[in-house]
Amino acid sequence: MIQMTRRAALVGLGCALTSSQAWAEPDQAELRLRRPATGEFLVIRNWPLTEVDHLRASLLLRDVKDAGEAVWVDPLLIETLARINVLADRLIGSATITITSGYRTIRHNSAVEGAAQNSFHTRGQAADYQIAGITAPACAQLAAMVGAGGIGLYDSFNHVDTGPDRTWDQQSRRIR
Repeated sequence: MIQMTRRAALVGLGCALTSSQAWAEPDQAELRLRRPATGEFLVIRNWPLTEVDHLRASLLLRDVKDAGEAVWVDPLLIETLARINVLADRLIGSATITITSGYRTIRHNSAVEGAAQNSFHTRGQAADYQIAGITAPACAQLAAMVGAGGIGLYDSFNHVDTGPDRTWDQQSRRIR
């Protein structure tokens, strides 16, 4: 008997969306990020990621609750968010990813209830996000379809990171 994990099933179902057709023409892809805490909005259209756009994304994903401290975020995180944006566009039209948390200083992270001590947020490898018009479970499915590493499903947002493959939800906090 062949057993399939939920992640494998989601990835298999998403193959049609994430095939070469979904990302074959990155020059036509847009990553649209909004950061309500600062009022910032960023659009990235340059793929592969340029140094200037990498800087712009790193600044948008800075720790806005700890003196605006910033690090160079993982370029794979930015690409993962872009791939999620491409699929979200296919579902609802022109989607914008709302960032609720990006990089966190260790001090800030230790003050976040339930945050992992070795959180990928503290390495610039994680973001918490929402997409208006797409439910949190559907956002988690999009992240799985594009091959995100860590995928966390919460009541009002999702977590995505570039670490090893694992999934969890707010209720169980169980890693699958």
